[in-house]
Amino acid sequence: MSDRRPMLLGATIMTVGLAVGAAVGLFGQATEWPFFLLTLFVIGVGYSMTQTPSGCLLRRFATADDRSAVFAAQFSLSHLCWLLTYPLAGQIGIAAGLPAAFGVLAVVALLGTLSAWVLWSANDAEELVHSHGDDDASLAHLETGEPHGAGRHKHAYAIDELHLRWPTSGN
Repeated sequence: MSDRRPMLLGATIMTVGLAVGAAVGLFGQATEWPFFLLTLFVIGVGYSMTQTPSGCLLRRFATADDRSAVFAAQFSLSHLCWLLTYPLAGQIGIAAGLPAAFGVLAVVALLGTLSAWVLWSANDAEELVHSHGDDDASLAHLETGEPHGAGRHKHAYAIDELHLRWPTSGN
């Protein structure tokens, strides 16, 4: 199974959990506390499903030389997101209440989840057929992997000095 399915399912679970948290805060006065705890548990399950495979995903698409930089970049990006959303949640919670904070974070999560569903290709193969130029480094590199016609081959793909961008259907 690819990392895409559990990660997108986890993001969807988090988004729905945040929306349910807003509804519980608005309509669940008598049972608010138990439902709130259950909602936090569901959000945690979704978060775990999203974050746990991320290390495998990062490792898969980074070369050994770049791996530490890729993990550091992901760490920095995730903490930047927390730096923005934690104060946002707190300020909205203080100003407008817990249901509003849940609602705004549900919208933020929905935007991220929809973006991931749209931008992350369902055909996310680990090995890609692609072409290279005719310089010496590319010609030597074409000897690796599985040949696929003149100037084309297939292997586990990562961005590096010979693969500067993701291949499109034509290359």
